Amino acid sequence: MLLIFIIMMLGSILGYYLAKKRNGKLLDKLQYITVFGIIFLLISMIIQIIIMRSGIF
Repeated sequence: MLLIFIIMMLGSILGYYLAKKRNGKLLDKLQYITVFGIIFLLISMIIQIIIMRSGIF
């Protein structure tokens, strides 16, 4: 479960960085944070399922 949280936070930080780089306003930054957080959440859940199914942990 910690893997999911860490990857989601990294996605949110990446979203903030991209919005800041493109000179976005506050709402742009919030939207990028949310969208990238959700995308990375879904990716991390798939990775977590693969790890659990393969029996690595």
